[in-house]
Amino acid sequence: MFRKEDILKVGGYQHFYLLEDYWLWTRMINEGCKFYNIQNILVNVRGGAAMAARRGGWKYVKSEIKLQWQIWKMGLIGVYAFSRNIFVRFSIHMMPSSLRCFFYKKVLR
Repeated sequence: MFRKEDILKVGGYQHFYLLEDYWLWTRMINEGCKFYNIQNILVNVRGGAAMAARRGGWKYVKSEIKLQWQIWKMGLIGVYAFSRNIFVRFSIHMMPSSLRCFFYKKVLR
């Protein structure tokens, strides 16, 4: 949950191909908004092969690089983190969907 005034302060949701949430959170962090992950599970998201398929391909990689570049330009990450993020995310986004699905289910969960 977020405070509405914090969302409005940073310009609300803006188009950023499949990464709108990350772009919003980045701008909020840059403006000094506080974040905290509560320990209770409030939403049960079921991701499957379709979700994994959407998170791959060149268009997604280009959007991810653009996001990481913006985060670096804001000064929220350094060159090392930028490079690591690009390498790791590129590797995941360019693997076959079935392998990416396995990775999401078995490694990231």
